[in-house]
Amino acid sequence: MQIQEMLQLKLPTHLEDIDPKDVCIWVDPLDGTSEYAQGLVEHVTVLVGVAIGHRAIGGVIHQPYYKNKENEILGRTLWGINGVGFGGFAPIAPPHGKIIVTTTSSHSNSNVQAAINALSPDEVLHVGGAGYKVIRII
Repeated sequence: MQIQEMLQLKLPTHLEDIDPKDVCIWVDPLDGTSEYAQGLVEHVTVLVGVAIGHRAIGGVIHQPYYKNKENEILGRTLWGINGVGFGGFAPIAPPHGKIIVTTTSSHSNSNVQAAINALSPDEVLHVGGAGYKVIRII
């Protein structure tokens, strides 16, 4: 979906006429800093979260170094708005009967490892950056 199409989306009534003082926007301009320094640029994301009052209502994950294999275009943007939907990706079902865990590549400890072991996963993906973890999950 192009930006102009996104701007035409109809918001649910609970998101209309919001007082600007109730809006909180959170930005992480370089999520995956350590991975960037290591050259793992696919793990790097730009994160934007939007809340009204104490409730999260939307977010964006931009992956600037993602390389689309079909057309070689660099970068992609995934987004979601509560009550509107999501875009930028096509969700896929996990492999039937297979447990895949996505976890940290840099902040593991015995508690994290015990939780992973308790799940008896078929596969463990160790990745960096919160945004990239979410992308791997969805």
